[in-house]
Amino acid sequence: MVTSSVEANLEISPDLPGKISWRDRSKLYYTLLQPPQYGTSYQLRLQDARWVFGEGGQPGGRIPRFQAQFRARDRVFAYLGVSGDERDRIVLYNLTRDRKTVLTPPDLLAVDFEPYPDGRRILFSAVARDALQRDPRPVQLYTVTTGLNSPPSAPRATPGRIAQVLEADSYLNRQFDLSPDGKRILVERSNRLDAQDTVLWLLSDGSKARSLGIPGVAFAIAPDSQSVAVVQETGISLIPLTPQARTLTFLPDYSAIVGSDRDTGTQLFLQTHSDGTRSLVALNAEGSSRELLRTQGLIGNCQFSPQQQNTLYCLRIGGEQQLQEQPVLSMVDVQRQQETPFLALANDREVVLSMAPDGSGLLFDQVTRTSPAPRNDEVKANIWYLPLPEFRLNQEPLVRPPEKLTSGFNPSWIP
Repeated sequence: MVTSSVEANLEISPDLPGKISWRDRSKLYYTLLQPPQYGTSYQLRLQDARWVFGEGGQPGGRIPRFQAQFRARDRVFAYLGVSGDERDRIVLYNLTRDRKTVLTPPDLLAVDFEPYPDGRRILFSAVARDALQRDPRPVQLYTVTTGLNSPPSAPRATPGRIAQVLEADSYLNRQFDLSPDGKRILVERSNRLDAQDTVLWLLSDGSKARSLGIPGVAFAIAPDSQSVAVVQETGISLIPLTPQARTLTFLPDYSAIVGSDRDTGTQLFLQTHSDGTRSLVALNAEGSSRELLRTQGLIGNCQFSPQQQNTLYCLRIGGEQQLQEQPVLSMVDVQRQQETPFLALANDREVVLSMAPDGSGLLFDQVTRTSPAPRNDEVKANIWYLPLPEFRLNQEPLVRPPEKLTSGFNPSWIP
């Protein structure tokens, strides 16, 4: 093919920015610069492109006009239900088709969950409902199928198929984290006979769980899935999980893990200073750190935007010109080291944020507790969708109001 004629005449509508590369003159590769918008149909057209050679070595003619259509997957997220048949169960919500699917059975009370990176399964913790009155502690780990993202050559998967991952016979399972590549699970476990024996356990590629001997109340597996960040009394330790990981690193005066980005390998931490201020610090895959922001408030969670380079969306609690316990969503310009609060939330500090994989918007929950115990049947909760602010040249960002989607909490987009 005459490569210049193909590049000049290839059209994708709506616009889907990408870059073109070639293998010889026979194969074209189009690499997306940003994710396609979920739930969107795209038209691909090529006309007036030319062959290099025709028959008998003559100059090539026009390539026949080509037109095709493809569609990005529906916009789908999961959440924990709080009312009716959804209560205490994981629910899949297809926003594109406005359709819900309850994934977990009524006899399991779901506690927490994380989707696998391929979107086909969800890892979740749950306790048998009929055991609650006897002992609410034996939380076990399971997976459930979503019915999404089946390979083209395979039949469509059935949603709601449960498989046990980790029992609670000798140890009580507490918090867990799923590695970004979906191959490792870290679980905080307590010995039933010795509460002092509370450490992290590792499940790797379906193998039997093994104790790491490391206490960890707050922890997160790194974006490369090779190490884990563990919050300790005087800082944060980066502990290798595989021989390929970097050596053990200790970050003194670091106090919290607030986010990560799998694409760049960046981890976000909060560092506390003697003057009472805190720094939002980015640690890259090579181990170099950079201060992004210094604030008097507490930053609870930050999400990278796939569409808006150099922009973070963070949950900030208190700080400059804010009430002590007031949660606020803010934008952080990491180049200018500038924070812009733009949406005040209710007074529940435990807000869960989830950035859409295509960068279209944020999900967040608003919870009102009716008793101190964090039980699903003792909360009123709603999930909201916030379109990301639009950045306009030489103007303030255009912020649109959030939209309430459904009752529930702990929302998470499905990749």
